Amino acid sequence: MTTTETQNAVHPSAQGFSAQFGKLAVTNTPMGVARKPALEAFEQLGIPTTRHEDWKYTNVAAQFKNEAQDITGTDQEAVDASELNLFPFLKANRLVFVNGLFAHALSDVIDEVEGLIIGNLAKYNEQSHLALRENYNHLANNTKEAFTALNTAFSKDGAFIYVPAKVEVAHPIIVVHVTTDGLAGVINSRGLVVTGRSSRVEIIESHQYLGSDETALTNQVLEIVVGDNAAVNYHKLMTDLNLGRHIGNLCIKQGADSRFNTYVINLAGQLVRNNMVVAIDGKNSEAGFYGLYSLHGSAQVDNHVTVNHNVPNCESHQLFKGLLDEKSTGVFNGRIYVKQDAQKTNAFQSNKTILLSENANTYTKPQLEIFADDVKCSHGATTGQIDKNMLFYLRARGLDEAQSKAMLNQAFAADVISKITNEPLQEWLLEQLNLQLNR
Repeated sequence: MTTTETQNAVHPSAQGFSAQFGKLAVTNTPMGVARKPALEAFEQLGIPTTRHEDWKYTNVAAQFKNEAQDITGTDQEAVDASELNLFPFLKANRLVFVNGLFAHALSDVIDEVEGLIIGNLAKYNEQSHLALRENYNHLANNTKEAFTALNTAFSKDGAFIYVPAKVEVAHPIIVVHVTTDGLAGVINSRGLVVTGRSSRVEIIESHQYLGSDETALTNQVLEIVVGDNAAVNYHKLMTDLNLGRHIGNLCIKQGADSRFNTYVINLAGQLVRNNMVVAIDGKNSEAGFYGLYSLHGSAQVDNHVTVNHNVPNCESHQLFKGLLDEKSTGVFNGRIYVKQDAQKTNAFQSNKTILLSENANTYTKPQLEIFADDVKCSHGATTGQIDKNMLFYLRARGLDEAQSKAMLNQAFAADVISKITNEPLQEWLLEQLNLQLNR
């Protein structure tokens, strides 16, 4: 085989998907024109293995032992609202997607402002909406991220949120992704959020799995464009008890004077990988990444965060905490990159983990790459067990061992949840954490 033939060969783990691609209609729309180049990139990359440095501790290739297929939209039987957590304690806009496709009957939009769009990609892709044409697939890295390329090739729908300049969305936007029971394959779901100058929006995304059997692997890509002087708060929640396998790629670009915060809460999940990359491209901007993973059984959560400081006078914060019980595994890989011109950068990173079992595992890799002189940057990681002195103190005051441990663990985790500014959501998450720790 020649060198050219080797370079053009389809990776074995991509062959099943390549065979399926011909069934897709490749239209002259933003999503349509992106498909074929993305498939070609995926054919070269294939599914990553533990030999890839970024996947060293997460054996996602094991999920593809049998030939996997794209099943987006499969088994779209009726899902009753009573089966879902639609966050009834919040007055909010709601978008629901079942197996990757929009469920209109379960969705409800209450904020109506001229130019504001809270809807689904498939609809506005067909209309070739200007904001979609100008921003879709511009942040996603199809050439290096295999699952991003796979998503771009096969995704059919997802959330599309466009906030015009100077519009403050009055109520949160809740996006619920539902995976039904007994499916085998990959569900690809896409999302795009574009915010104009001086706009404000809060997004709460929940991933929910119906049934107790093993479900499909969900592969999501979400691109968020934060305009100049705009503010976006984004929450990603996995809190139900059912098994979930999920790979998420979050790509953010910030303009000048902007504020972006993301809160990633994992209280459940069989295998979860959260990739988060932000490009801070405008001066005087701030980015915050806050994560909590509290795990039991053999669950695994892998958080990868990359913050690119490309301009001066910006600030970023990373705080991730883990509570690992039984045979669970937590992985954190945080990277701060400061360009030579990005003077006056403040960037801080912290990962703290409590091991509640001798069989639990944690892997952490904080990284700094700094090419500027006038900066304040730090990173740190700590791993330990519950403080025995604090445990003794609580037990001496009448609490039993289980109650004492739960109280200490909740106090440890509350440091992350307290960063959430939506008070009803913050209180609900503390309740969910308390229920989990007291089981």
